[in-house]
Amino acid sequence: MDISYTSGRKLNKELIRRLATCEYITEHRNLFITGATGCGKTYMACAFGMEACKQYFNTRYVRLPDLLIDLELARTDRTYKKVMAKYANHWY
Repeated sequence: MDISYTSGRKLNKELIRRLATCEYITEHRNLFITGATGCGKTYMACAFGMEACKQYFNTRYVRLPDLLIDLELARTDRTYKKVMAKYANHWY
């Protein structure tokens, strides 16, 4: 995985190497990336997604506000199971 480890980013190289193996996917776990504006969350999410694609896993990038809006609408119109199925990935 091509990651820029510039000095100010404080990236945990070992954690990134471990996540790049995509073992979290086979363990049915998700990535939840948090941080300040401009710290590289989208960059990291795309890098992990690309790595997963290279290993033939399906990926989905979802911004938290979009997910929360979908879930709230699903709760109000009782389509929660349908919306959850949209986000579920059963292609292992």
